Amino acid sequence: MSRSNHFELQYLNPIIFYRAVEHALGSPDNELIGLDWKLNLVNHLSFYGQFLLDEFNIKEMTKRSGWWANKWALQVGLKYIDIAPNCDGQIEFNVARPFIYTHGGNGDGSNDDYTTYNQPLAHPLGANFYEFILNLHYQPLPRFTMNAKLMVAVVGDDTLMPTTINGTGGYEVTNYGSDILRPANGDLSNVTQDYNNKIAQGARGIITNIQFLASYQAWHNIFIDAEITYRNKSS
Repeated sequence: MSRSNHFELQYLNPIIFYRAVEHALGSPDNELIGLDWKLNLVNHLSFYGQFLLDEFNIKEMTKRSGWWANKWALQVGLKYIDIAPNCDGQIEFNVARPFIYTHGGNGDGSNDDYTTYNQPLAHPLGANFYEFILNLHYQPLPRFTMNAKLMVAVVGDDTLMPTTINGTGGYEVTNYGSDILRPANGDLSNVTQDYNNKIAQGARGIITNIQFLASYQAWHNIFIDAEITYRNKSS
């Protein structure tokens, strides 16, 4: 943030028009608009999801031009209780456009981003990805549970490009919108291209994550867990 204090007390007002307050403060902040839902379709099935809108331009969205600042993210999922006796299943899809969760650049290399302690607040992969998740939960005994999860994500990583500065060779980062700690303000020094941006652009990688957890409740709130995790990334 460019301000000396990282929180404005005016934001604690329970009846507030954020844009008016920000205009008065000269605030560099950026707004995110979100929507979440959950719909119980039948006794055992629920449909849930979230939608996040950061920046957009209606004209550019209808043209499907891939404008860098059309930023949105989506989550949709289905959860089914008792697919089989004591067994629940869940399937989920997540997607985030490039450059979402990051805003502007303050001219000093700093950035306004949706993080805390340099960790993403929304999703561990940051942005510029889509993923599928399959989760099964089974409880054969009252105190014994097993959980299996499969996650497959397609990501687009930034790359290093050779460059020459003052006759000296080196490398510079090509920002494809996955690292939300990098400034992104439409300047081609920050954004690789203004148009034709696509999800998972850049150095495409596929992340496969498989987890298996067995848990036994020995005493009240005392659990003995055994977990196996396999993770692989091909790029």
